[in-house]
Amino acid sequence: MSTEDFDTMAPDDEELFAGLHRSVAGATLPTSTADVVALGRRTRTRHRAVAAGIGTSAAAIVAAIGVLAPSAGTGSGTGAAPNAAVVPNAVSTTATGTASGGAQTLDIQEAGFSVQEQADGTVHLTLKVITDPAGLQSVLSTAGIPAVVQVEQVPEGWNLSRGIQCTPDPGVRDAGAVGAAVLGDRPSKLPIPLDIVIKKSAIPAGDFVTMTQFQSHGRQETTDFGVKTGKQTTCVPRYVYAADGRPVVR
Repeated sequence: MSTEDFDTMAPDDEELFAGLHRSVAGATLPTSTADVVALGRRTRTRHRAVAAGIGTSAAAIVAAIGVLAPSAGTGSGTGAAPNAAVVPNAVSTTATGTASGGAQTLDIQEAGFSVQEQADGTVHLTLKVITDPAGLQSVLSTAGIPAVVQVEQVPEGWNLSRGIQCTPDPGVRDAGAVGAAVLGDRPSKLPIPLDIVIKKSAIPAGDFVTMTQFQSHGRQETTDFGVKTGKQTTCVPRYVYAADGRPVVR
């Protein structure tokens, strides 16, 4: 109501307002006008802050949903851990570890071989027909085994009853008793040529688990397997036994 409204009041209205003025003349306001105004401003500011907080929380929830929701084409909201070793032509390859962050354990199944790393530090090797010698050598290296893997063809007319092996490269020799400490047979019911345990901690520096598989028309004939001091890089076939049955000096 403005002062202009009082200009048109009737005499009775003037008397009424005068009476009201006399009835409140002695009254006092416990809170000043300035305090009332300040309170209103604080209340208004608080309401705005609450509204802003609600808006921020809603935005955070939307952002979180965007992170958790799977992207198009992935089929899952979680990414796969790339722990598994990659092996060419592998049937299945896994790499597992303990929940407390322990070392990874290889468990690799390939068409021609399988490699399983055990908790006791040994490695179980099952060997069939080697179709990827470089792949097997890489897997053994990943398992911590220095290895040389070769595939050679049996020469025409070779008398396999006398055995076959690679002529050692210069400086390469059998590791002797070390081989018995490193390699051991593992009982198996499978019809396979080799099923062995490799104790990698027993391999001296500079020695290699060396295997050469001799094949004929894609079939495994025999596998020369042992520990050698020095790295064999070539393979010139020779007999294991001389014509008189005596072993060839290796």
